[in-house]
Amino acid sequence: MQAVSHKPDFRFHPNYKLLGLTHLMFADDLIMFRKADPATLKHFMNVLYDFHDCAGLQANIQKSHTALGGVHKNCRESASKL
Repeated sequence: MQAVSHKPDFRFHPNYKLLGLTHLMFADDLIMFRKADPATLKHFMNVLYDFHDCAGLQANIQKSHTALGGVHKNCRESASKL
């Protein structure tokens, strides 16, 4: 995920840009921080797909949650299609 943050169209979450923070990992949990624009969301989804291809593990959609705050309705709809 850190590598993705160096892509030119990646946008950090405004509160974590100065820290360069993209994610926090715990024993079996992952919290990802990013700006909710389509290009950045797509980068993060690709990271999850690459992880699945490499490790054979996959996020459990029933146990996952996405929080989008201060985001235009069109962006929410685009995010739900990824």
